[in-house]
Amino acid sequence: MTTYYCDLGESTFADVVGDTNNPYTGPAGLQAAVRGTGNATSLTGSDTLKCKGTGDLSRLVLLHCPSDVSAWAPGDAVGNDVGDGDDWTGVVVQANDDPVGQLGDDGLLLVWLDGDTYSLIDLADGVENTTAADSSGPLDGKSCPGVTIDTNSGSMSGGTPVRVIGTDSTWDVSPAGRAELDGSSVATCCITIDDIDGWALEHLEVYNAVDAGIGYTDADNLRSWDFIDCHSYNNDMGIGPVSGSSKLMLYALLVGCDIYNNTTAAMGQAYYSQLDLCSVRGNGNGIAAGTGTGVHACAVYANTGYGIRGLGGAIIVDQSVIDDNAVAGIWCGDSTIVQACRLTNNGTYGIQASSAFVLDLWNVYQGNASGNVTGSVISAGWQGGTARIDATADGYEDQAADKFTLNLGAEGYRQAMTMPDGLSVARFAAGLPTMPRVGVRG
Repeated sequence: MTTYYCDLGESTFADVVGDTNNPYTGPAGLQAAVRGTGNATSLTGSDTLKCKGTGDLSRLVLLHCPSDVSAWAPGDAVGNDVGDGDDWTGVVVQANDDPVGQLGDDGLLLVWLDGDTYSLIDLADGVENTTAADSSGPLDGKSCPGVTIDTNSGSMSGGTPVRVIGTDSTWDVSPAGRAELDGSSVATCCITIDDIDGWALEHLEVYNAVDAGIGYTDADNLRSWDFIDCHSYNNDMGIGPVSGSSKLMLYALLVGCDIYNNTTAAMGQAYYSQLDLCSVRGNGNGIAAGTGTGVHACAVYANTGYGIRGLGGAIIVDQSVIDDNAVAGIWCGDSTIVQACRLTNNGTYGIQASSAFVLDLWNVYQGNASGNVTGSVISAGWQGGTARIDATADGYEDQAADKFTLNLGAEGYRQAMTMPDGLSVARFAAGLPTMPRVGVRG
């Protein structure tokens, strides 16, 4: 159980020691810590890596050389061969001998660029190494893969997850401190998870990836990951399978995450997973929820598709705001429980059920363009009456400014639920009665 440190904002690459006096540096240092390349120690179960600053992933580049460069060492100075480094220079982060075979090809080389020069890498020029034989061009390819987690699973059930935690500038963990990974619109993903389970990512921001902010590959289903106070935005997908992957997210926990402005969807393929106190806003589609998934005390709004889509199997949505989604607020595909929510201002229905049995209990509806509900069997019955409230106003402090705290006296603010004994009464609010502003539209 060891704590290591990485300063993502440092412009140089270092893989030595990893303590507060000599932290790993840059996204390349983070990648070295994950894999244990060079002088870095590979993260294992119960280890923690604290990160601070903002890392530019356009400078972490995978080159495919036509010759064997597997013996090149971390720290070797490299650049374009034709022109002797007049276009770009950098240092080796990893070759295929470190560890043997991990990159998958003896011609693959992971490099940290000295500057923002990815666009200047000309495949025809090859790679010059100042301390080893050069690799003449043309190169077979180049890419910005982002940081890949593909070594050493942790164990949530065993209490030994591997944790990567963003901090403030003093290495303190606080609500104000997040580490950032910027895909710079060239990195495939900011973080790619490749057949590894049992990690926790906390207080991280990932953005501007071509594919997913946090993506998982087609190697296997993602299992037992925690995402705590992570923000994923301006990607194609916030958190989900990378393009071409059909795998699922299983047993994940998302708490306090803000997933927004992602082109295709906020997240997808989540089964037996839980979202608590999350904001999902301004994406293409919102949450794709499979069997066993729960959405609790979340704000799902202003998505240009559906808010929540059931993928089949029982799901539960409670104490949440589902507002201003362009299609249905919740689109159910199988048995679903929706309770104590506010379904408001959606482009079609509050709930649209295709072949589902839906329990619609103590929910408030208002302003949905096509009506409250549509579809198959949707039951709002409770104790011989109806538990549904068709409100005259949405009840929010300021819906246009994304302030979903309820006004005092709003319909459904203090609902009374008579218990099955006919005597006891429980009281609760539909929506987010006291939750402060959770996001900014746009």
